[in-house]
Amino acid sequence: MKKSIILLLSVVILLGLCTTLEAQSNTASHDIEITVDEVADLSITGSDSVTISCADWSGDSLTNEWKAFSISESELTWVSIVTQNKKNTITVQATDIPSGLKLRVSLNDVSGPSEILSDVIINDQASDFVTSIESESKTSQLIYEVGITNIENVRASSNSSVNITYTIQDEIS
Repeated sequence: MKKSIILLLSVVILLGLCTTLEAQSNTASHDIEITVDEVADLSITGSDSVTISCADWSGDSLTNEWKAFSISESELTWVSIVTQNKKNTITVQATDIPSGLKLRVSLNDVSGPSEILSDVIINDQASDFVTSIESESKTSQLIYEVGITNIENVRASSNSSVNITYTIQDEIS
C-alpha cells in the first residue's frame, strides 16, 4: 500500500509539473539578423537607339546655340541603397561626337533628395550628372540637345554614331 501511495503521489506530482510547464510555454521568441547590401543599379529604358536629325537647321536656327530633342521613350532609372553618410553619383560621357557639334543632357524631373544637374555638356570625360544620391529609386525622362561649337567643322553625314555611357558609383568626398 505504501508503494501504491508513493506511486500515486509521484504520478500526481509529475502531472502537475507537466501542466505547469505547459502553461509556461505559450510563447516563444528568437532573434533574426537582417543584412541589407549596398545597391547601385542604373538602366536606360525605352529606345536603345536615338536618332537626332539636324535637317531643319537653317537660317536663324543656326544662330541658336542649342536645339532641343526630347526623347520621350528613353528614361534613366536608378536604385541606390547606401550606408549612413555615404552617397552615390551618376556620371555621363560620350564617344565620337561629330566635329563642330556639342551635346548636352538633362532630366525632365529634377525633384527628389539627390542633386540633378541641368544641361550637362557631354564629352569624352566623365561629367557629374546626378550627385548626392542616398537611398532612393528614381526614373526620369532623358532630354538631349545638340549645338554647334564651330560651324566650319560641321560636315553633313548620314549617320554619326555617338555612344553615351551613364555610370553610378561611390561619390568621392
